[in-house]
Amino acid sequence: PLDIVTGYASIANGGFKVDPWFIKEIKNLRGEPLFSADPKQVCANCNDEDTPTKAPRVLDSRVAFILGSMLRSVIEEGSGARVNRELNRTDLKGKTGTTNGPQELWFSGFNEDIATTIFVGFDQPQPLGEQEQGATVAVPIWIDYMRKALKDLPIQPTRKPDGIVDRLINKKSGKSLLPVTPEACSNSFELRTLQRNKLNQRKTASKNRSLPRPCFDLITRASSRNVF
Repeated sequence: PLDIVTGYASIANGGFKVDPWFIKEIKNLRGEPLFSADPKQVCANCNDEDTPTKAPRVLDSRVAFILGSMLRSVIEEGSGARVNRELNRTDLKGKTGTTNGPQELWFSGFNEDIATTIFVGFDQPQPLGEQEQGATVAVPIWIDYMRKALKDLPIQPTRKPDGIVDRLINKKSGKSLLPVTPEACSNSFELRTLQRNKLNQRKTASKNRSLPRPCFDLITRASSRNVF
C-alpha cells in the first residue's frame, strides 16, 4: 500500500517522487527539538539552489497528466463511480484493485493536494469473500476518510502542461471523429505523440503505395477463405 500511494502521489503532483514520512517532530520534556523531519518538496519551477530538499522528477509532466485523465474516467464511469456520486468533486482520480480470491482489495485515489490508498486484507492472505471487490469494500472506506480530509479544501482543477492537446475520438475504436458524431468523446493526447504517429502513418502509406503486394501474401489471403 505504501508503494502504491507513493506512485500515485507522483501522478498527482505532476511527476515528482515524494518519500513518505511518519514523524514530523520529536521534542524532549523541556520542549527542545530533538528531531525535525525535512521531507522533499515538490517545486516544478525551482532550481536546486533555491530548494535543497527539492523532490526529484521521475515522470514527465505530460505523461502524469494523461495518466491522471485516464484515472479520472474511472471515477466518472468506472469502478470508482461511487466516489463521484458521494463526494461530487471534479478533481478526484483513482483506481480500484482486486487480487485473485479475492484475498486483497484496495482503492488508490487523489487530487493535487492529497493521495490516499485504502488496502484491505489479512496478515496471512486468505479469501475475503467471493462477492467482495475494491469498489464494494475499499471505496466506501476511502470516501469516509477523504470526505473529512478534503472538507475545507477547494476543488483544484488539474493544470494542463504544455504539449497536451484535446481531440475527439470514437470511444470504441479510438479513431478521430468530427464534433457532430454521436459517438465522439474528448480525450487528451501528447502533441509530440500525435505528430510522430502522423509521420509514421505517412511513411507506411507511402511505402505501401510504392511496393507491390508480394505473391505469397495474395496466396495466403486466398487460401485463408477456405476452411478444411
